[in-house]
Amino acid sequence: MKSREDVEQLKKNWKCDPLWDIERTEGFEEYYDELLAYRNEIYAERKKEWDAKLLQRSRELGIEGNLKLVDYIEYLKRRIELLEEMIVSLK
Repeated sequence: MKSREDVEQLKKNWKCDPLWDIERTEGFEEYYDELLAYRNEIYAERKKEWDAKLLQRSRELGIEGNLKLVDYIEYLKRRIELLEEMIVSLK
């Protein structure tokens, strides 16, 4: 049985590197519902922050409110940056 301290440490570690479903962490099965709620809460917070950034960027681009388009533009921007890094690393 994991202690409350163990659960809080798991949450802290996961928040820094959320690449797995925290609620499925081996040894923490009894905390499944709590951990799932925590993951959903963090994801909702991050989505809210991202949407606020997209809204601001849409205003800057003169397409206020078109979050889907700005999200796609940001995706393309990140892809271009990655491709540029790959080209530089090949030189």
